[in-house]
Amino acid sequence: MRKSISVLLSVLVFISAGAWAVSASKDCSDEAKPVECLSGINEENDSTKVGKGVEENPSFPGGTEALMEWMSKNLKYPASARENGIQGRVLVQFVVDKEGNVVEPKVIHPVHPAIDAEALRLMSIMPKWSPGKRDGQPVSVRFTLPVSFKLFGTEKLSPEEQAEMDYQVGVLYYQQQKYEEAFKRFQAAANFGHEVAQTNLGVLYMQGMGVERNIPMAIEWFEKAARKGEKKAQFNLASLYHQGIGVEKDPEKAMYWAKMYKGQINETDSVK
Repeated sequence: MRKSISVLLSVLVFISAGAWAVSASKDCSDEAKPVECLSGINEENDSTKVGKGVEENPSFPGGTEALMEWMSKNLKYPASARENGIQGRVLVQFVVDKEGNVVEPKVIHPVHPAIDAEALRLMSIMPKWSPGKRDGQPVSVRFTLPVSFKLFGTEKLSPEEQAEMDYQVGVLYYQQQKYEEAFKRFQAAANFGHEVAQTNLGVLYMQGMGVERNIPMAIEWFEKAARKGEKKAQFNLASLYHQGIGVEKDPEKAMYWAKMYKGQINETDSVK
């Protein structure tokens, strides 16, 4: 059967071994109180990095949908990788400078030489972006852009594949600070059981971003994701119950989710 090619896109930052996280307004470390973190996104805030304290992120001309369309039209799936069924997510880091140029691209999470090279080629022909701003002035901002190479059959996407697409588009909308659109995409993915999207919905409800603040609803989505092993959801639940943020303090539930987060118990154990 012939296979068609679909490119999944998102704007994420790799934080530590196997972990994806975002700091929406606070630190995403284990000591953060509370940990208001979206899985899958990060805004860099290290003083040694480009773009510290950016108030407005760089944006692709035409926005998120235009970026996806441009990537899909210009990416060429390497024949050697396609013929051998090689798929995966290449993590490319680059800087959008003060003039909007995409410069200094480099692969920081390789998959396969042919795929890695294609991802870099794509960055090299990227059109100018609208630069990020701080205090109203253009600044250079570092981005990390995963480009997922995936081979799909000619049939329609499965619910799981569609959920992944919705989730990654939601990530892009979040980076563009279009929180209502991000919420819609995360919700669509979460309804199909995408645990990272479920965690992100919990954070949006917790912070009131793109939707009215609703802690009970945040907890509901966190619990769905946490039962599937999503660490950020487990940690956020422990924080909410420990500190009584929007919910009555409950030391037993806080300890339960903290232990699950640390791997001391699993999802089959019940709250004592």
